[in-house]
Amino acid sequence: YSACIGPLLILGTYFGAPHLSSIKNLRNPLFPELLMIVVGAWVLGSLFNVFSSCLEGFQRFDLTNKIYLVGAAARAFGTAALLLAGFGVLQMAMMVLVAQTLVHLLSFLAVRKVFPPLRFSRRFVKMSALRTMLSYGAHSVVASAAQRVLNQGGPVMIGIFLPTRFVGYYSQASRLLDYVVDGIGRIGTVSNPNAAEMMAQKASHRLAELGVITNRYSLALFLPVTILLG
Repeated sequence: YSACIGPLLILGTYFGAPHLSSIKNLRNPLFPELLMIVVGAWVLGSLFNVFSSCLEGFQRFDLTNKIYLVGAAARAFGTAALLLAGFGVLQMAMMVLVAQTLVHLLSFLAVRKVFPPLRFSRRFVKMSALRTMLSYGAHSVVASAAQRVLNQGGPVMIGIFLPTRFVGYYSQASRLLDYVVDGIGRIGTVSNPNAAEMMAQKASHRLAELGVITNRYSLALFLPVTILLG
């Protein structure tokens, strides 16, 4: 289903990007290309994030964490190498896309190893499943769009009415917090299945201990950064 929607998003961006470039402070020849890279990353995510979710469903967090570290290292070292070589924003964006593609590829290979019976076929594509996804997505897409507007609305408005450099000033602190929140989110990803298992076993005392330990680790990650930014 994502393979059907993805090309439509890419085509819409290809034809719509030149019109967006006419907005004040967006008249940069790199803007359409950067927008295409961003949309390409979204399309890849819609296609391949399901494999990361499958690994989490099998509780193979060891694999997901290793893949995440490989992707982060490829992005960081690749970006540093490009900067040292004198390249610019467009090449850095391409490196981010390459690192994300690497993460998706490793997730796919890991799922094939963990779950060998995995098969792909057109006979598994059913309209009933599509209707179910649409009925669910009608609510989740609205929530996701609202979250995007909340997180990205400020930088977008700053980019429209002020020079582009002010976007970097505004986003620097929030980007640092995003990385910390991502780490805390991974703690939740690991602890949620364990909490569900404890609830099923009616082990409320173990569940309380898990909550205390999880909160301590989360606070230890989040507190130093908030103190630094404050």
